[in-house]
Amino acid sequence: SSENKASAEDTDGSTPQRLTELEALEQTLRWGHLCPTGPDRVGMIPLDDPMVIDKAMPHIYFCGNCEEGFATKLIDGEGEGEKTRLICIPKFSDTGEVVLVNLKTLDVEVLRFKVDDDDESQEQQQQD
Repeated sequence: SSENKASAEDTDGSTPQRLTELEALEQTLRWGHLCPTGPDRVGMIPLDDPMVIDKAMPHIYFCGNCEEGFATKLIDGEGEGEKTRLICIPKFSDTGEVVLVNLKTLDVEVLRFKVDDDDESQEQQQQD
C-alpha cells in the first residue's frame, strides 16, 4: 500500500515527501542495507545479515517491476573511480521495455517492443 512507501522530509523539515523509486534505490545503497525495515517487518537471520552491503559497492544496482517506469542514474562511490549504475526497470508485460547495460562503460539503452493491449485481438489470434 502507498502508506508503506519510503519518504523523506522537505528541506524545511515539515512535510514528508514520497521518494521516487530511483531515490529509494539510491538510499538503500547509501545506507548499505537492501532491506532497511528488517528485522522489524521482515524476518532476518540474526547473526550474519545477508541484506547488508559491507563489501565494495556494486557496479550495477537495479530494481524490477517499477511502477514509475524506466529511470537510471550513475552515482559516484567513496573509492577512487568507484561508480554504481542505478536502474529502475519497468514491468515488461506492461511497457514492452528491455534495459541493456554495457558492462564496460555502464551505459544504458532501452529497447521498446510493441505491447498489444487489446485482449480481444489476442484471444482471437489464439483461437485461430
